[in-house]
Amino acid sequence: KSVLYSKWLSVAPKATWADVINALNRRRENKLVQDIRRNLQKSAPRSARSYHAVTTRPSSQAEVMFETAEGEKEILDTLIGLNKSFASLMRKVRTAFDEKETSDSKLLIDITRWIEAYMNWSDKLTNASLDETFNIIHPFYDFIDCRLIVDMSEAFLQGFKFSDELNIVSVLQQYQEKADKLRFSAQVKHLNESLKKVYKKHMLDTSNMPMILMTLHNPWHG
Repeated sequence: KSVLYSKWLSVAPKATWADVINALNRRRENKLVQDIRRNLQKSAPRSARSYHAVTTRPSSQAEVMFETAEGEKEILDTLIGLNKSFASLMRKVRTAFDEKETSDSKLLIDITRWIEAYMNWSDKLTNASLDETFNIIHPFYDFIDCRLIVDMSEAFLQGFKFSDELNIVSVLQQYQEKADKLRFSAQVKHLNESLKKVYKKHMLDTSNMPMILMTLHNPWHG
């Protein structure tokens, strides 16, 4: 989610999540809009003040538009393309795990132990089915940061192929390279520095702004 906002701001530095959602609504990308709204609700900060800093802009600023229609379309196409590709890949990942579970009675136990070690959990997956396990870990990955799913597939799906000879692990690794190119782009780094300057005059301590200063190299554990 943070990288989606970062990529958007690299084109329109003063845009808000409302601008992102409105543009996606115009493209009728309803599922992506719902995902963004759900994630914003889950990550909403405790104080109204910090939420205001993220989702609104000072009243003295005019509405921000993209400089060109081509720039808006490029950002939209990149994000929409990644989202659609990841949805398709996750369907294959789930199918692969379902097929392996039917032939390996110990798979679920191994997956549970692996996730608990990976996430440093102790009891979140107790007695959880495979479907329940995926529901529990869902907040910890998305179509931009998919490291958890890639690592999990590398641990349990090596060599797994579908009838079309698709190696799911290789395809996931290729997808992650595309997503990482966006996550670690120069525009995102520039955004981080720019936000410090923009909000410095509004808040005395810019080091305590979790919704603004984003740790992109490891967003779930940083």
